[in-house]
Amino acid sequence: MLHKSKRGISAIIGTLLLIVLTIALVAVVWTVVNNMVSQKITQSSACFGNFNSITLNNQYSCFNSSANKVQFSLNIGDVAVDGVLVSMTGPAGSESVTITNTPTIISGLTYLGGSSGQEVQLPGKNAGKTYVYDWTGGGVANSVQIAPIVKGQQCSSSDSISSLDDCRLLA
Repeated sequence: MLHKSKRGISAIIGTLLLIVLTIALVAVVWTVVNNMVSQKITQSSACFGNFNSITLNNQYSCFNSSANKVQFSLNIGDVAVDGVLVSMTGPAGSESVTITNTPTIISGLTYLGGSSGQEVQLPGKNAGKTYVYDWTGGGVANSVQIAPIVKGQQCSSSDSISSLDDCRLLA
């Protein structure tokens, strides 16, 4: 009679296979986590240090209720900014515009004293500009908030005015 020998995987080979599988799994998890963390670090580093460098000037920001216009003044410090997202809010809704370094015609947005259809852009480094926006949100615009865009990444809000005065009071 012939006996077929049933041979199993030795304990050493089984242990080696478990170690190899564990190493492969750790490598896959490390790659995924490393990519996610690197992406978040890139996004945060673009915005880091810009918080007080892009601000609104309260003295020249207001709402003109007779003309239905929001006036806001942007100041850019010694930083490189690609753009600024400006959000204006009132009880009936909100509106936003993105102002960039490239001169662009933005519907309803002009410089203070400018004319409709005028190209606008951000102020340069260490400079400021005052803009006027045709508010169509209904009611009174009561707040303005800005969020810089740096290296293609939109940062969190860097400044806001939560209560806009009437421009007639500033004159």
